[in-house]
Amino acid sequence: AMSTGKTQAVADNEEWQRWWGDQTVLMTVAARASDKAAYKQRLHDLVLIMCKFTTWGAAIPNADLAAGHISRSIALAWNWYPDLWKEDERRMIIDTVRTRMNTLCQHIYGGPGKAWWAGYYLANHNQVPVNGAAFCGVAFINDIPEASEWLAASWLNFQQVIKHSYADGSCAEG
Repeated sequence: AMSTGKTQAVADNEEWQRWWGDQTVLMTVAARASDKAAYKQRLHDLVLIMCKFTTWGAAIPNADLAAGHISRSIALAWNWYPDLWKEDERRMIIDTVRTRMNTLCQHIYGGPGKAWWAGYYLANHNQVPVNGAAFCGVAFINDIPEASEWLAASWLNFQQVIKHSYADGSCAEG
């Protein structure tokens, strides 16, 4: 959650949610590196907690940095540990990811009322959530029919990222 010294903008945009996604990636790797049951239990709990967040980010709900960090982490956990969740938990994860990634995918396409970053290919606000959509596309390809669309939208977006990047593949934001 929030620590002291965070700005109101950070709180309003729910930037703190990125931490949850990053910690979940680390826990996924820790669970792979060790057989400790506590790591898998913590991974299980982190994924379920994030699925219960009202949105992944607030500035552009389910379509900005928090959505990218969280979706990437859930996809990795889902892909590496498909048997970690009970059936009702699997359904909740699938329903949550499906709804939020479909929203994100609509923002990738751009247009009126969509995320400002849709055509700004050198911004991390573009690359991070689109990366999350790609991870979810791979992880949920056999569970969610729209996953192939998330992969296609990500592929098309990253072709533009490469086209607009410097010759060495870098850009001002990395």
